[in-house]
Amino acid sequence: MIRSTRRRGARWATALALTSALVLAPTAAFAADPAVSPVGADGTDADAAASGAADTAAAAAAPTEAEAPAAETPAVEAPAETPAAEAPAPEAPAAETEDVTAEVPAASARVVDGIVMNYVVNTTVRSADAVADASDAVVAAGGVVLSEYPEIGVVTAQSRDGDFLATMRGTLGVESAGPTRTAEVVDDEVEVPAEVPATSGATAPAAGATGAGPQSLDRPLGTEVAPVDPLEAQQWDMAAIGAPEAREIEDGDGVVVGVLDSGIDVSHPDLAGQVDASKSVGCSVNGQPDRSQAAWVPVDDSESHGTHVAGTIAAADNGVGIVGIAPGATLASVKVVNYDGFIYPEYALCGFMWAADQGFDVTNNSYYVDPWEFWCSTEADQAPALESVTRAVEFSEQQGVLNVAAAGNSNYDLANKTRSASGPNDTTPVDRDVSQGCSDIPTEIPGVVTVASVAEQADGSTAKSSFSNYGEGVIDIAAPGSRILSTVFGGLYASYNGTSMASPHVAGVAALLAATHPGASPAELQALLEQQATPVAGAGGLTGSRYFGAGLVNAFAAVTEDLVPALGPVAAVADGTVQAGRPFRVLGANFVPDETVTVTGPDGEPLDGEFIADAEGRLVGPAVLSPFLPAGATTLELTGDAGSRATLDLLVEEAVAGPAITAPVAGSTVEAGTVTVTGTAQPGALVTVVLATADQFEGFEQMVTPTSPSARLDVAGEPVAFDTDLGFSVSTIQTDATGAFTASFTGVPAGDYGTTALQVLADGTSSTFTDPVLFSVAAAAVVPPVTVPGTGVVPVTTPAGTGVVPVTSTRAGALAYTGSEPGAPLSAALLLLVAGAGALVAARRLRRRADTRIDG
Repeated sequence: MIRSTRRRGARWATALALTSALVLAPTAAFAADPAVSPVGADGTDADAAASGAADTAAAAAAPTEAEAPAAETPAVEAPAETPAAEAPAPEAPAAETEDVTAEVPAASARVVDGIVMNYVVNTTVRSADAVADASDAVVAAGGVVLSEYPEIGVVTAQSRDGDFLATMRGTLGVESAGPTRTAEVVDDEVEVPAEVPATSGATAPAAGATGAGPQSLDRPLGTEVAPVDPLEAQQWDMAAIGAPEAREIEDGDGVVVGVLDSGIDVSHPDLAGQVDASKSVGCSVNGQPDRSQAAWVPVDDSESHGTHVAGTIAAADNGVGIVGIAPGATLASVKVVNYDGFIYPEYALCGFMWAADQGFDVTNNSYYVDPWEFWCSTEADQAPALESVTRAVEFSEQQGVLNVAAAGNSNYDLANKTRSASGPNDTTPVDRDVSQGCSDIPTEIPGVVTVASVAEQADGSTAKSSFSNYGEGVIDIAAPGSRILSTVFGGLYASYNGTSMASPHVAGVAALLAATHPGASPAELQALLEQQATPVAGAGGLTGSRYFGAGLVNAFAAVTEDLVPALGPVAAVADGTVQAGRPFRVLGANFVPDETVTVTGPDGEPLDGEFIADAEGRLVGPAVLSPFLPAGATTLELTGDAGSRATLDLLVEEAVAGPAITAPVAGSTVEAGTVTVTGTAQPGALVTVVLATADQFEGFEQMVTPTSPSARLDVAGEPVAFDTDLGFSVSTIQTDATGAFTASFTGVPAGDYGTTALQVLADGTSSTFTDPVLFSVAAAAVVPPVTVPGTGVVPVTTPAGTGVVPVTSTRAGALAYTGSEPGAPLSAALLLLVAGAGALVAARRLRRRADTRIDG
């Protein structure tokens, strides 16, 4: 349990006569290792920083669908990822820091009297008695006990006595003691009495210094304005890991995920009701738990980082904005970041111990502990805090908590560290050797899931994000971390880049695993994460486990595979809803490896194409339902040639409307010869226009459920000759930038006709046919013969276009047609060909994209 001793008074008694430890040159800020990453700790993009991209988070989308306020300040989007051109990281982190000094001096056990500092004290024996003894020694040495953790043998303390550290290091039963920062403790964190005047040599945080642990959480790079309506379609990251389909099977209900970050905006419409206040806490003042809401919510939009992380994990599935990976999970806000952006060891200690005490299932940690990017066990002033945090992480794991953490944004090889000049980031950074015994914490603490970041490429595949840290044997798994849209402070939405954004994807999938594998240990959940991951091909030589660990995290596998009892063959589509005529992705699991699976539609006819199960028995591929299928519930059947069977229940939405035909006008009469059909559709759409004799349209409205034949439709730019034998012809054209189209048919004889059209959009969606427009074609009118004396009978032809219709015409126009006259109806096969070919084009496009994304 966490036992806070806030405001416990110091007993100013005679200090114990203890042997002094190292007494070197006084340092107000203890020398140690760099912690500022080129992009901040785990949530900003180094490349964007280098290019001078704007870092200010912009108001993105309105809080509800109904409202649409304009964005306040459009933000500059981060540069596109180009991993192919990326070379392995340099010897040191990409970030450049100013005022880099010479090699760090030896550890100091003494600071100038009067400077307030915080310390960790680790006891040799982890027990309540040992901690009580250490706390007594803290008070006797002129300090104040901040918190006690008897479970792990750690005490946090504060003192302004220059000899305090040396005294504690010489105390019997104390294994180690060290500072938690290099800057002086100031403002509301000061608890020791001001009995010793502060000296002029006191070191406050460096001017402009901000914590980089949360990946510059107050200035995320690559922030972009987001539109106002539901934004699921913009969540490329969710589609990449199969999250929309996974939610159809399991949403994480009953699982608690702790977000150790800068707080969660509980008033956000996508997060209201998702956060359990009783499990939330503030730890950002001396690492002492504060359960008041003000302590664990963000103050303003500079603290949006935690809200963004929370949205990725569990934004509500409520028809507003976005949807998280596990919308049924419960979030707990654990604020471990102070307003200046620092996550000091005592804050992290409080966070992990709180997670253990409250029984969290998963925690997300998108930060590194300040002020060092790499804490070294070889440094006397860093090793104690490293040990304390490690003990807390290990204890939380023993209590059933799976901890997930961002790998960092320095484009740095964590498996082959050399030098670092990124910290301390709260005073003056120093360049130092970090090749031995140095770790980025918490991500490199054993048992923590270390997450690298991937970016979406133009072809839909994924590759290493330019900023992501890497390292063979260090990276456990990868997740999307570039251009991630999520919730931010004030009910808005924005896109951020960073491993800070990748980590919550894994935490969300871990929540799904915890729901589908109740009772699984953290180690078992981590093993499942890695076992179910999808291989990532990478690009430009940046391939393999060095960059992606076991591969891309797989949400769909988390809810379908390795279950007890086994689930059997299963398939799902995003949100369980599809639109007639629009291609959609089907994900399946637990089929017989390598078997061919046929999908049968509601009419009993197979849909276009077949699925081939991979070596893991997984399916992924496109399908499309007829644009003529009526809206409502329907069921698809999946049948494998090796015996697998599954059903897929869907809600079908009405198809996109067909083009608008502007000419001919219904009921009009046009001249024989060339008939020109004009209209409007979506810009860039392929429009197929059918011209046929009117009697061919009998029963047109009953034609539904076309299949998709393997046919080729050419985009015609020239007039099409009317086929008088068949009684119809077809022309396919592409609309211009305004959506206008024109189709011409030549050699059209007199008679009653109709025309209709459908469109295939750029994404492969096929519309329904437009209601037929019926009209007449009139032959050149012939007037009664005129007898000219001496010349005989001379027929006189009425000039075309006069509108005169011969009195001998068999029909008065298409509007008089009732459909009762005999005649072959317009070939259903033709209509099916038109609709089916558009669907085929779309399906093939989607299949290529899906294969690229899922398989490589």
